[in-house]
Amino acid sequence: MPRIETQENKTLVLKNCIIKELRDIHVDRLEMEINQFLNHLNSLHAQLFGPLITRNYGTHFFDDGSVTESYDVIVQAHDYLNFSRFYKVQEELRAEHCLFAHFDDNPGNMQYAYAKLDLIFYENDLISDGSQYSIFIQREDNRFVLDVFRPVKQL
Repeated sequence: MPRIETQENKTLVLKNCIIKELRDIHVDRLEMEINQFLNHLNSLHAQLFGPLITRNYGTHFFDDGSVTESYDVIVQAHDYLNFSRFYKVQEELRAEHCLFAHFDDNPGNMQYAYAKLDLIFYENDLISDGSQYSIFIQREDNRFVLDVFRPVKQL
């Protein structure tokens, strides 16, 4: 079985979303921000379902060597509307016309899933809409299962 399976023209549909927007956050703070978001939801007894999802909007490199990224951290919750005063909420989030990669291997090789999508975009002269969804299905020390959706810009 391949470690990275790809498909074209997939649609990602997420329901009852709670979204924490992180804009121009330093890379070294990203994990902490995600954990704070999840801890806050847990302390409020959010009725979460499904895996953690991130939507990356891009990386910015600065002359001083610092790096920032813009992310949405997304969870799905049955009671999502109860969190509208803290976070952005959305009944349905759709990403259509996506290239898709399913990764199942050692976490140290995860970058190859993203690189494989990059290569498909390059070889087929495709243009991304600039976003990328990562769905963290399973996380273990020696095994990581991840789905990646990257929308193709429709001309």
